Amino acid sequence: MQKLVVVAVFIICLLQAITSTAQTDSIVAPKPTEKKPILCKIKMQDGSVYQGFIEKQTDSLLFVKSSSGVLIHVPKKQVTNIDFVDGHTTKDSTGNMTFHIPSIANNYYVATSNAFLLKKGEIYGSSSDFLFYNINYAINQNFSLGVSSSFIAVPIMLHAKANFEISKKLFLGVDGVFGSGSWISPKSYGGGGLLKLTYGDTKSNFTVLGGYGDVDYFINRGRGRRGRRGGGFGGGGNSHYQNYNAAIIGVAFSYAISPKIYFVAEAFAAPVVAIANVTSPNGATQAGFYGFSPAIRTNIKHNISWVVGLNGFLTTSTSRLGTTIGGLPLPYVGFSFRL
Repeated sequence: MQKLVVVAVFIICLLQAITSTAQTDSIVAPKPTEKKPILCKIKMQDGSVYQGFIEKQTDSLLFVKSSSGVLIHVPKKQVTNIDFVDGHTTKDSTGNMTFHIPSIANNYYVATSNAFLLKKGEIYGSSSDFLFYNINYAINQNFSLGVSSSFIAVPIMLHAKANFEISKKLFLGVDGVFGSGSWISPKSYGGGGLLKLTYGDTKSNFTVLGGYGDVDYFINRGRGRRGRRGGGFGGGGNSHYQNYNAAIIGVAFSYAISPKIYFVAEAFAAPVVAIANVTSPNGATQAGFYGFSPAIRTNIKHNISWVVGLNGFLTTSTSRLGTTIGGLPLPYVGFSFRL
């Protein structure tokens, strides 16, 4: 059972460490309710971008006035994204206009995230069950560095991520993670990689992912007991390493039930987890770890999003002694944030 607990924590930490954020918007037919023009950024299917104020619209056209006063007719059927200013703004890469940033709720599922592009200079992160925490810094729209750990600083993991836009609504993410057992087990260390493919927009999207992780776990069983004749304590024969390695596959989904509520779900599996004693091999144990997590995520606040749901786990373990199966449903509470 102890081995399965270590495997479970390893896989959860690996998935939790590989979280990222995104900066895209869905196609929204602009229907301004204010009388004054609304500052916006309009991205077209051919990659071109219009920046200005929406003066009016018809069923087929947007009338956009630039800062110089030129009125542009934009065909609605060729529009990919529209970003409106709503009070939460930042400087665009051009350095001369401000635009709306999508909510942090658009970036995450339950504990994992999609592969949407990043926002340069942004600091963001998440928490799972108030136990595991993650914080990231976006170097640019494609690359990010971060740190993940628990509230007792065990383990500590560094991770790097790279997200790319392949085509309209299709994004590719590559993540690498490496860490140690920190102050509790400094000789324990491990790492892994994950490949993510996301399709959709901020209103509805799904991600398929796959990866591999490997951990060397140091076990110190103590010095042993003093012999009856007053002999010394036992030596290093009580300490050894165990190796855990697993392939991980999964899928995640997000759907906007309303502007303030998203339904999110994740399912993942590590069907073959090898557990072996590295120092003095006695045969490997084969284990499986499976999870399914449906939840509700809020989109009420712009820079913080809460998620409440259920985590269902199933574990299997096969060794020379036979096969055991266990399962446990647990409530889940977490949040994502942007600083």
